[in-house]
Amino acid sequence: MDRRTLLSTVGTGIAVAVAGCMESGGDGDGAGSGGAGTADPTDTDSPTTTEHADDGVTEEGTTGNGTTDGSTDGTENGGTTDDVGTPEDSGAVAVADTAFEVTSNQCGGSQQSATVSADGSTVTVEGVARGSDACHTARLAGTSVDGGTLTVSVESYVPESEADEMCQQCLVDIEYTATVTTSGGAPESVVVMHGDEQVTRADALED
Repeated sequence: MDRRTLLSTVGTGIAVAVAGCMESGGDGDGAGSGGAGTADPTDTDSPTTTEHADDGVTEEGTTGNGTTDGSTDGTENGGTTDDVGTPEDSGAVAVADTAFEVTSNQCGGSQQSATVSADGSTVTVEGVARGSDACHTARLAGTSVDGGTLTVSVESYVPESEADEMCQQCLVDIEYTATVTTSGGAPESVVVMHGDEQVTRADALED
């Protein structure tokens, strides 16, 4: 009788002890899980700098150590940059158009010559170039303007179509008319070249 009472008492004590351990373990697990999901209140994220691409402005924020970030140049993100260009010199005289025509080609042996006339921005040169035989004719070799002076270059040559022909042996006078139109005003003077020889120079042509 006393033995049964003792065993019953022991059994009840063990059950209470086990229940207490289980309850204590459950509280520990819950506290551990809750602790793992809670942020440290002492941790703060440093504010970051935000750029707005539409207006090229960077907002200033403070870093974790209390200092202020500098702002970036607005020209890097859509801002404008002063673009300094070199304006064109619209007043400079330049060649705009040319025309050339041979009006006569015949034996003669006259001296090479040229006359110059101007009508506003149009310069006309009428001249006589020399060819060493009847197969030669003339063409406009080039034009240029330098320092207000227009240079008109004329040369005599043999066209490919006449290269294999038997040519009449005589000095030929090749009469021509060259027309040069300039932009930016009229040239101050005109020089006419036949090959490497300057045949005339006309000054005071500027309007």
